Amino acid sequence: MFEFMRNYKKWFLLILLIFIIPSFILASFYTFSENKYDKYTKQDLVVIGKHAISLDDFRNTYIKVIKKIESEIGDQFDYKKLDTINMRIKVLHDMIREKLLHIVATDNNFKVSEDFVRNAIKAIDWGQGNNNFSFDHYANFLSTRGIDPYVFENFYRNKLSAEQILNNITISSHFPESLANLYAKSFFQKRFIKIIDYQSKMFNDKNSFTDEEIKDWYYKYNSKLILPENIDLEYIELNFDSIIKNLVINNDELLSFYKKNKINFITPEKRKFNYIKIFLNHNISQLEKSNILKNFIDIKANINTKTYSIDNLKKDLMLIKGINKIDLFLDNYLTEEEFINKFNINIKNDIFKMKHNEISNIIDFQNDFYIFEIKNIENANVLSFDLVKDKIQQKLRLEKANLIFYEKYNMLSQKISKNIDLKEIAKNLNLKYEKLNIKKNVTVDNHSIFNNSKIISELFKPEFLKNKSNSDIIKLSNQNFIACKVIKHNLSYLPTLEEAKFNIQSILDNEISIKNAISYGQNELKLLKNGDRRLENLKFSEIIEISRNSNCYNLSDKLIDYVMKIPLNEIPGYFGLPYDNGFFLIYIEKVEDINDFALTQEFNTFLSNSYGDCEAYSIFHELCDQYKVKILDSTKNLLELQTF
Repeated sequence: MFEFMRNYKKWFLLILLIFIIPSFILASFYTFSENKYDKYTKQDLVVIGKHAISLDDFRNTYIKVIKKIESEIGDQFDYKKLDTINMRIKVLHDMIREKLLHIVATDNNFKVSEDFVRNAIKAIDWGQGNNNFSFDHYANFLSTRGIDPYVFENFYRNKLSAEQILNNITISSHFPESLANLYAKSFFQKRFIKIIDYQSKMFNDKNSFTDEEIKDWYYKYNSKLILPENIDLEYIELNFDSIIKNLVINNDELLSFYKKNKINFITPEKRKFNYIKIFLNHNISQLEKSNILKNFIDIKANINTKTYSIDNLKKDLMLIKGINKIDLFLDNYLTEEEFINKFNINIKNDIFKMKHNEISNIIDFQNDFYIFEIKNIENANVLSFDLVKDKIQQKLRLEKANLIFYEKYNMLSQKISKNIDLKEIAKNLNLKYEKLNIKKNVTVDNHSIFNNSKIISELFKPEFLKNKSNSDIIKLSNQNFIACKVIKHNLSYLPTLEEAKFNIQSILDNEISIKNAISYGQNELKLLKNGDRRLENLKFSEIIEISRNSNCYNLSDKLIDYVMKIPLNEIPGYFGLPYDNGFFLIYIEKVEDINDFALTQEFNTFLSNSYGDCEAYSIFHELCDQYKVKILDSTKNLLELQTF
């Protein structure tokens, strides 16, 4: 199964949610200035045709977003951790997008219906929970922020109209089904192989080379010997995962929490019920609807619920004029919350007051009728300590780890500002400490931090190299911070011929070893194909299952791609692949296609959605060009985290 979902950190989820709730909608409310600009001013950040986003527009929006996050995080809020370059870019990008789409929608007279606007506003949680819209609460919410509902609804109507420009492209995009099926077949197909890896080190005979050969190589290829600019660096790391990893809450703390919070471990009442949905004729009159209700009351008055079921009721109701059809749904077992989510109607007070075997009155909802029958009631109860112990452990570990993390962060900030030795700080705060050499423009393979080219480029900026003190705390993520210090800065350097002799000898040795490995592998392949060598006579690996959809025993992408491209009519068979350090001898035994309709459909849907998103992204950039969107130099200070 492919990994469509990823685990996100707490703050990332929080920030993501901030962008879709009323506070951000209201923040963006202030970005739609209708002033037109003949030329931009020093305070403008972005120009879109004859419109602009000013520093004041950005300031208003950004402050409102930050304040909302502060209200959600509470005491743990730290402005310095949140106010990052990426955060400012994200807000500015969203403002550009909304402003541009608003202008396009206005220029082209895009509209949405009043019902669409009304339903969209009702779908927003205005502080009373989802599906619980109250106009009074909504109006109060806006008025406390100095916004007239009429003005806001006009703004939101324009916003929804603008969003339709890209939404319609995304959802209406069509990716050819035959091509999608072909991609799915290729993506999920499995191939079973055996390999021999003839590595160059197996053919290293320690050849000898004359001084003239070494000298000749040096003057031809000495650019390969240049040592890049590099730094000797020490750093310490504060990482949330390392704190929580070995943190365990003892049983007494768990039990104490359980006793104080038993009310939070109550399983809500559940009810098992059957129900029927009555589909009325499209052109039914009010008189016919009244007649159905009257007939139902008469039927219900003369039934014995112990012997009469909702199935009998369905048959009786079908005889009444005005009913198109009736569907019967059996054995629904739901809590009140699940009931509301399923039916999207606020009728739980009626249903959850009914007794066992009782049949409800007719409920009129969205031009259809519903009738419910209670079959069983499972009372609420308190879960035992053993059942919730692990959940409590997880909660308390997270809380304690957060507390330790922020305490360490504060102590780290103080010690860094005093330029205390990093190794001493690491020892006092139990943080990771490491020294390493980092080359300019070269990431450190398999390193959790310095495998990032952006971080490497930051380390080689002149201001960082000149600093002989501890760096400021550098934020890698909301739960990962480092502080660094340059021990030594080494400039780029070309070794002399004498200094490079040993390295040149090794390089020449390796080149010959690789040629020998490839030559040997190709000869073995030829013998196998001619029938002069048998599979069992060679030390092939065990069978390896590979596909484009899974990690394949750390095999290289080049090898997997090569194997997956072999035509089916050549399988089973022997194949060879030279690579940088030798030669792969490969035997492909068989191919297996996955015939999973649900998986194929999921893949096709994913492919189609991605295709639609790409088209929408492309259209957005075309609109940027068409409306001459220009990001001005005045954004430089803003994005370098200067105050504004």
